[in-house]
Amino acid sequence: TTPIASASAAPSQPTSSSVRTLSTTTDHRDDPTRYFPGSSFADALRGGGPPPPTERASWQAEHNIDIQRVTQVAIIHELTQQQTRTIERVVPWYLSTMPSAYFRGVPESFRMDHIKAIAAVMDANMDLYLNLQSHLPDGRQVLTFIRPGTQPGTLLKMIKELPWNQNSDLYLPLTRVQVFSAEDESMSLNLFVYGEEPHEPFDARVVGGGILDYAESVQR
Repeated sequence: TTPIASASAAPSQPTSSSVRTLSTTTDHRDDPTRYFPGSSFADALRGGGPPPPTERASWQAEHNIDIQRVTQVAIIHELTQQQTRTIERVVPWYLSTMPSAYFRGVPESFRMDHIKAIAAVMDANMDLYLNLQSHLPDGRQVLTFIRPGTQPGTLLKMIKELPWNQNSDLYLPLTRVQVFSAEDESMSLNLFVYGEEPHEPFDARVVGGGILDYAESVQR
């Protein structure tokens, strides 16, 4: 028998003499951390951040007076921001809930006092229970009472709380009362005016003479 010779397949040869290679080198040109490897800046860029300090930093206040000043500034800033947020809530509510007669009949300076007092009370989470005292340019005294709610009898309770000084040299008669209620029934705001409104001297002859002069000019 004729032995069968085994033949192994020859390895295939590339059809082209040029062989392409893939680079495994990473391009760091767009990585800013390559300039500071292992630094806190690199950690911050990667989202990590420096470790918490274990000793006083060079920029920290060292003297007690400086620490007190920084603390005061921080407290003032926090309170100012808190009051600002409260005022931003109170002003729109105040303008939309007070009746139009209030804005027509109460001077602007008084309204500003009212809203500042209301904002301060709301900022302190207290009930709207306020007594304010002011004066008109002509010397009359004005007491403003603000109470929560609009329940029946609120005005009577306010009147009973008015000062009683009939026997005093500073006595002024109660001459006017302005009563207002918030449209959302959240508060009652009433003004009590003390003192007579000053009037210019009245001369009948002067007034009558002016009327006669006007009538004569019309007839011409």
